[in-house]
Amino acid sequence: MKSRVLKTENLHLSKYDHLFGHYKHGQVPTKCLHSIVRRHEKKARTRIPIPKEKYRSRMDCNCKDCAFEIGKSPYGTFKPFVEDETTCRISVPRIRHYALVRRKLRVHGKHAKSSAYQNVDDLLTDLDSWIFTPTHQRSRSGNLNFTHSMVNGNDKFRSYIHILVVRRSQFEEYAECWGPSHVIMELPDNIPHIDETAEIGKIGYARLFIQLVAEKFGLETIFMIDDNVPCLYEIKTKQVNGKWTIEMENDRVRRENVPLYRVLRHMEAQFDGSGKLPRPYGKFSPHPDISDKNSLEAYTGPTKHYGVMGILRNSRFSCKVKVPFKNTHVSGIIFVNIKALQEKGIRYKPWPAWEDLTLNNDCDQNNLYVVKWNRYSFVKRAISDWLPKVFVWDEATKLADRPIPESDPAERSVDILLNYIQSWAAPLLTKLWPEEADEEVPDMRKLREKVSQLSKYKHHIVFFYPKTNLELVSEYFSQSEGLENKTHHIMVFPTKACRKFQLQTVSQFRSAIIDQHFTGADGSTEPDFEVVTSHNIEKFEVQMVLIYVYGRGNFNLQTMVFPLL
Repeated sequence: MKSRVLKTENLHLSKYDHLFGHYKHGQVPTKCLHSIVRRHEKKARTRIPIPKEKYRSRMDCNCKDCAFEIGKSPYGTFKPFVEDETTCRISVPRIRHYALVRRKLRVHGKHAKSSAYQNVDDLLTDLDSWIFTPTHQRSRSGNLNFTHSMVNGNDKFRSYIHILVVRRSQFEEYAECWGPSHVIMELPDNIPHIDETAEIGKIGYARLFIQLVAEKFGLETIFMIDDNVPCLYEIKTKQVNGKWTIEMENDRVRRENVPLYRVLRHMEAQFDGSGKLPRPYGKFSPHPDISDKNSLEAYTGPTKHYGVMGILRNSRFSCKVKVPFKNTHVSGIIFVNIKALQEKGIRYKPWPAWEDLTLNNDCDQNNLYVVKWNRYSFVKRAISDWLPKVFVWDEATKLADRPIPESDPAERSVDILLNYIQSWAAPLLTKLWPEEADEEVPDMRKLREKVSQLSKYKHHIVFFYPKTNLELVSEYFSQSEGLENKTHHIMVFPTKACRKFQLQTVSQFRSAIIDQHFTGADGSTEPDFEVVTSHNIEKFEVQMVLIYVYGRGNFNLQTMVFPLL
């Protein structure tokens, strides 16, 4: 394996590109808006269905092989942070090999005590490292049941600990579906000394919490596995003239479906001292710090130098691998050396994207290896339920001059827009303008009440009441102190007001409001913005139009009347 510096930007096309732009190490992911990011126009292609392999992760646990004890597992609580009184709920199943989790909780929290499983043998599992899966809104669609894939060569079940980390609002749902077979751990809304909340930080926030919990429980290594990985494969090899070679078919390597346990145990063996060189290797210089020249560490080097390890993602390129290992970014299924990261002071960033790539680069810059095992590969299901489902206007979109006759009602408009707001720009300031105005749009009142209950972050949102006009909009910005220091702004207009003042296209919003009151966040002359509604305005009648601006206020503060902060 050749040592090389990991790339720090523009790695490959990603599902996050149209939301946050291209990856660059150290750059906080900021939502890219309509004016600067053109959605990828993907070519139509036939999606190959994921085969139902023998060894695969499933979306339920109702078969006879997964006949766990029926009923809810008892809930407990624990304090994940030393300097904070925050408590998190946790559900531990009544299964023998989860006794170690209950023992950890009796030390670090409050949990139902049990006289059973006190023997030291009850605290051992076949897979030493715990598996953590951060999951969101996939209690019934995620690949969370590993039972059929955690088997040895004789298809005998191997014990392991699997912890699902879920948001507070979904704890009960996951506990009902997976409580009998998994540990369900509640994700706190806030982490001490971290500005981001669970809603803002999303997957990066969850991974940071997992890392902190692993440190608190004294776990030296853990696995993090995504909730949409159904099956894994291994390259087939054969012995020819005393040498092992890769089996090829049509210029592609041959692969076979293998259990998840084989892959995880193979990676873990490097760290628990049981790993040995399985086959005679060619000449190589054993690492000078390793006394046992036949150990796996003599070939790989000391485990303390490894930060994270992963495997190949199945793609058209994965069938043309030429080297067994590679210094490159890993994701999906990763083996994390918690002890090494803690000693180096490396933590996951609580970001909604790029948190795994950033950790890879942080490890690389702190002289910790980031290694991908090309011998194994995994398949990942494409699930887009993590995206806020709103209708984003383009330059050709136009709001009709009058309500659409016999149009379908836009259902769940408030929930859709609320999800969009809390996903991209949870507000610190929530204002109605003018303040003494009586709202006339029921959905706007409901949305404002729900927005006011969101966890505070650092952005700004204003609701303009139905009888507003462009002069009142200008008056609001000219009299608002402190808004020029914020870079994320949301304006909510009633649809009837947009029609009245001919704010019916993206270009009209740009000329009448955006160009008048905002400049670019980076000092450029043009701010970035997008206009969204809960539904397609060409098919549905909606009550609100939302404008999300990424830029700094170009406001006249000379006529300030009162402060908002």
